[in-house]
Amino acid sequence: MLAKIAAAATATIATIVSTARMAFAASTNTSLPPEYMEMLRLAQQKVHAATQPGAFGNGVPVLYGVDLMTLLPWIGIAGAAAVTAIYAARLLAPKIRGGALLA
Repeated sequence: MLAKIAAAATATIATIVSTARMAFAASTNTSLPPEYMEMLRLAQQKVHAATQPGAFGNGVPVLYGVDLMTLLPWIGIAGAAAVTAIYAARLLAPKIRGGALLA
């Protein structure tokens, strides 16, 4: 078990270091190995395509281009549902414990 945790931690650290190196090199305009430059170019193309109007599918931000006024009714509905669920749980909990609801 400990070996698996150590292996996972090592892989995570290696990924973070590689990503940080690539981001630093890209931001400072130093030369990267060709495979990193290709990965960076491909990632930039995917981000550009995902943020175009009408884009859909995996990797596209769900709320891209949505304004706050469009979201307010949904936030209100979610809040009302949460309050209703809490109220119903408090109302029904004593009845369930007492067995009155099942009888």
